[in-house]
Amino acid sequence: MISEQVLNALGLARASGSDLSTPQTRARSEVDARQVVRALVLEDDIGRVLLYAGADRFVDLQRIQAVTSRNLRGAPPEVTRELLADMRLESLPALPRISGLPLLIDSEVLEKTEIYVDAGFADQMVLAPRNCYHTHLHEALIDTYSTPIDDLPEPAGGLPPPFDETRLLAATRKFTELRVQQRLEDTLSIPPLSHTARAIMQLQADPTASTAELAQIVEADASLAAQVVGWASSPFYGAKYPVKSVQEAIIRVLGFDLVMNLALGLSLTESIETPQDQPVGFCRYLGQSLYTAALTGALAGAMPRTLRPMHGTAYLAGLLHNYGHLVLAHVFAPHFSLVCRHLEVNPDLGRARIENHLLQMTREEMAAWLLDMWHLPSEVTLAVHHQNDPEYAGEHHAFANLLWLSTRLLRHRGFGDAPLEPIDEALLDRLGIDAPTAWAALDTLMEQRDQLDEILRQLD
Repeated sequence: MISEQVLNALGLARASGSDLSTPQTRARSEVDARQVVRALVLEDDIGRVLLYAGADRFVDLQRIQAVTSRNLRGAPPEVTRELLADMRLESLPALPRISGLPLLIDSEVLEKTEIYVDAGFADQMVLAPRNCYHTHLHEALIDTYSTPIDDLPEPAGGLPPPFDETRLLAATRKFTELRVQQRLEDTLSIPPLSHTARAIMQLQADPTASTAELAQIVEADASLAAQVVGWASSPFYGAKYPVKSVQEAIIRVLGFDLVMNLALGLSLTESIETPQDQPVGFCRYLGQSLYTAALTGALAGAMPRTLRPMHGTAYLAGLLHNYGHLVLAHVFAPHFSLVCRHLEVNPDLGRARIENHLLQMTREEMAAWLLDMWHLPSEVTLAVHHQNDPEYAGEHHAFANLLWLSTRLLRHRGFGDAPLEPIDEALLDRLGIDAPTAWAALDTLMEQRDQLDEILRQLD
């Protein structure tokens, strides 16, 4: 079924009382992205416009600004929802006359030999006449607003620490006016490691460390102590009664290893201020961090005993898996907003590829470099660096593979900032986990959302 608005925009009309055959429709999954034209709602202080561009293209907001002299960005999801509600549609067809908004058309659209657009309902695409745009060209501003996705370089991967400072310095040169480059530590604005984090890391390296010593360090930081006690008191961790002290949290509920890594993760997060800017509609930093840590720990526990990594270290890797979000915003603060805006208008393109195109690096590289410089355990550093490589089978691969699996599973429940991906069978084999076990761990976690969300409220 195709609505009257879509038929009219296609240049067709249904005769009164007639059952004329409708245009050819296909399921979205059956259509090649090179044939698809998508509609994006952009806005600025002046107003809103529609952009029509190919689904296989990277929408370049800098190019749009150069052509229009407007600082346009992706409109919030609620704006698009309101527009669709007014038209009684579920998705927005990239067709002329579908709305009264000013129109930008990427010139590449006019070169397509076959065009499919959203039909407006039920994840269906409709074949549009090739010339459907041509009779309305006077109503649109036509120019080059995009780049082929295939022209964007793939992020570098597979490099073990120490990391290549040449690439980081090249990115720094791109976004600074410094004429003389110094060492990376001097050139970049590196956040200091907090006193609490340093103390915990020193204790972590001491094989004779005691519960009393750990409790003393945590209790010296009032905010951290409150968070650890609050987490230990949560039913999520099995507490039946309120926990009243850090030492009780260690001994009765969480255990030495988990408190050590939990405290380290929380103190590192406090070393860098969480940026206020982020892509509209994307998961909050702390929420994604906590859910990933919880699922990573659960999946680690489901591994065969002979393959199972340390639970606390796996949990720490989960807590810090998106630490690059903070690092990137801190080091490249003036340009972090540019990354956010492009993520909003290119939601189906992998975030790492967008960052690599705009900044010549990814947040995972930045975070892994910083964590390595701070001498965190190599299990965590390698996990953060290789978390997006499902084929990684190198040193401490279990931690990186667990992060890959956790983040991909959570995307199916609305956590994350990238398209859905099939679960890699070879990765499951390396972990010794089958697919039903992995999905069951995710379902169990989702049943405890209220408890996890209460922990998040304590952190706010």
